[in-house]
Amino acid sequence: MPFSDQRAFSLVELMVSIALIGVIALAVSFSTGNSHQRAGEMKVQLATLQNSDIILDNMVQDMKWATEMRFFLVNTMPMPIGLTYRFVFISPDPAGSDNSTTVEYYWNAQKDLFRSVDGSEPVLLQTDVRLDYFAMSGDIITLDGTDRLDGVHVVYEVPSNNTSFGEYVSLVNTPVFN
Repeated sequence: MPFSDQRAFSLVELMVSIALIGVIALAVSFSTGNSHQRAGEMKVQLATLQNSDIILDNMVQDMKWATEMRFFLVNTMPMPIGLTYRFVFISPDPAGSDNSTTVEYYWNAQKDLFRSVDGSEPVLLQTDVRLDYFAMSGDIITLDGTDRLDGVHVVYEVPSNNTSFGEYVSLVNTPVFN
């Protein structure tokens, strides 16, 4: 059998085929790598959202039972917190004693959010919480010549993924508003 009758791929055709296979493999590898990286970023964003939702739920519960609410724009805390804004919610003791519970939320210049209960050491709740992404608006009523809050609408936005949580809180004890 003569070999000259058989056709085969030339060296150039083989090289072009190998180069095309390489380009296709590179494109598939790149898209797979991007999807893994994006999945990791999404996990971080989801954790941030879940944490933000838990923080808002806790803040709402602290507000709901308050008998007094105070808002400050003064630097009264020692470093390293470097306080820039503070909310104070004073609530009656759930056990019915004469003691009250004081819950304080702090923002600092580094955009960290802290929480303290009854003067304890503040606990870091979340970083990158800009105060301009947090809003409260209340229904102020006057009872016996005293301004009180009947309800508060709280909006808490997470800037890293442009998601906001909002909730209207009916305040059980119509707290004194300072």
